[in-house]
Amino acid sequence: MKWVCRTWMLILCILTVSSLCRADDPERVLIDSISVLSFAEGMYTKGRRERPRPQLECIGGSAEKGGEHPHLMRCVNRGRPSSGQEIQWECEALMDKNVYIDYIVVHCEGFSGPTDRFIVKDSCYLEYKLEFGQGRAAGGMTTVDSREQRNKANSKHGFMARFLLHLGVILAIACFFNVRRVISGSRHRATVPVI
Repeated sequence: MKWVCRTWMLILCILTVSSLCRADDPERVLIDSISVLSFAEGMYTKGRRERPRPQLECIGGSAEKGGEHPHLMRCVNRGRPSSGQEIQWECEALMDKNVYIDYIVVHCEGFSGPTDRFIVKDSCYLEYKLEFGQGRAAGGMTTVDSREQRNKANSKHGFMARFLLHLGVILAIACFFNVRRVISGSRHRATVPVI
C-alpha cells in the first residue's frame, strides 16, 4: 500500500512540475492578447495535435473555383462583444474588382486542449467564402467582419483534464495521510505481556 501512494505522489509531482514549466512556453499565446493576425497564400499552420493546413482556405461561394483568391489577409482583433462570446475579427484583403469575401471564420488550436484560451503560436487559419459581384467594395481593399469565430476551443476536453488532475491530487493527499496514520499507529502499539 505504501509504494502505491508513493508512486502516485511521484507521478503527481512530475505532472505539476511539467505543467508549471509549460506556463512559460513560447509556443503558448493568449488569444485575447493577439491584436493582428496575417494569413498568406501558400503558408501553413503549425500545431501540436493538428496537422498543418493552409493559412487561407476558401470553403465555398460562387467564385470559389473561378475567382481570383486573396494572396494575403490581415485580421484585426476587435475584442469580444460581451463576456463569454468569441473574438470578433475584422479582416482586409486586396481583391480583384469582380469578387468579394462574404464570410470569414478564424480557427486556432487550443494549447492544452480545445477549451484553452491559450493557443499554439502560428496555429491560426482563416476560412472564407468568395463571391462574384461588387459586394462590400468594388475592387481594391475589401474589409469584412467575422460573424462567428470558431476557435477550436469549444469542447470540454480541457475541463476534464484539469478535473482529473485535481482529483488525482486529492487522492494522493488522502493516500499520503492514510499511510502516515497506519505507520504511526503501528509504531505506538505496545505488546502487553500475558500473565
